[in-house]
Amino acid sequence: MTDQERTTITVNRGTFEKVKSLKRGGECWDDLLEQMANSYHPDEFHNRTHDT
Repeated sequence: MTDQERTTITVNRGTFEKVKSLKRGGECWDDLLEQMANSYHPDEFHNRTHDT
């Protein structure tokens, strides 16, 4: 991967530590974040947090 294909994401230290704790073995950050993105369903999250 070239430098032109990379970017940075600025997050709070606590968020970083939570995400970092999910990494396993030699897993790279890109693989972990892609798995998280693929399992996130914003409509389901929105409905769950706004149910009465």
